[in-house]
Amino acid sequence: MVKNAKEGLNKGGVYFSNEQVSWNIGIYIRLSVADGNDVSLSVKNQEKIIQFFLKNEFKEPYKIYKKYVDDGISGTTDNERFAFQEMIHDIESGKINCVISK
Repeated sequence: MVKNAKEGLNKGGVYFSNEQVSWNIGIYIRLSVADGNDVSLSVKNQEKIIQFFLKNEFKEPYKIYKKYVDDGISGTTDNERFAFQEMIHDIESGKINCVISK
């Protein structure tokens, strides 16, 4: 839980309470050129790397809210990345509070 500045700051400029945070995670995966498969092998590899990270390195309670995949979409075209736009909407509406991406 992030609190405002008048409640106190840590050295990084953000105050965190001692309350346990439960993270609602959005996983974002993007590949710029499709490789001819329904779901690209690179997308599958990115998901495996992210799952490994969550299992072995992410030490706080979490649940995966949703996986967002833009396969075959350029990173320079925000308007065409529909999964990215959906993820931004879910962040703004409070459904997810953490994004993990490779």
